[in-house]
Amino acid sequence: MSVNCLSNQNPESNRHTESAVPTTRDAARASHTARVATDPVVVEIATEAEIVKSVATRKKKKKIAIKSENKCDLCSASKCCTYITHHLDTPRSKQDFNLLLWQVSHEHVQLYKDEDGWFLIINTPCTHLQTNGNCGIYEQRPTICREHSNDYCEYDAPAEEGFKLFFDGYDSLLAYCRKRFKKWDKKSSIK
Repeated sequence: MSVNCLSNQNPESNRHTESAVPTTRDAARASHTARVATDPVVVEIATEAEIVKSVATRKKKKKIAIKSENKCDLCSASKCCTYITHHLDTPRSKQDFNLLLWQVSHEHVQLYKDEDGWFLIINTPCTHLQTNGNCGIYEQRPTICREHSNDYCEYDAPAEEGFKLFFDGYDSLLAYCRKRFKKWDKKSSIK
């Protein structure tokens, strides 16, 4: 699982999504929106014109070779910057799973198992992640961010594809515990 995907960003570009600076096109859209509200005929004509322009633009776009050096710039979701994971010892006993049930009872906490073992996933974005996908402290980012490799990351495929087990909360983990431990609901001390 990745923790951050900013190590290979070009500090000059340091971006994931398009700029939020208004453009002439934005002004035209605002004008179009004002006309749309009052004239339904204009809506059909403008919408058709936008579709034609959109298709023409798509035909002109060059295919960009995706490499580690530009992958973070192309990633619009900044997924790797929206959670952290914590490796766990393999749970074996009812007591181990009872602790995990308590942990996944908290908001934004999930659990998964993959080829590297068991992990808690805490879904919370980095406080330095800016709305445009940039790292707000790129030049001073932590070592783990600098050393993270994006050779194969969530831009390539969702992390979930590698999960052997995934528990999105208390109910899904409890169902697993009941299958794994036939006497899970027995009112004895947990061992």
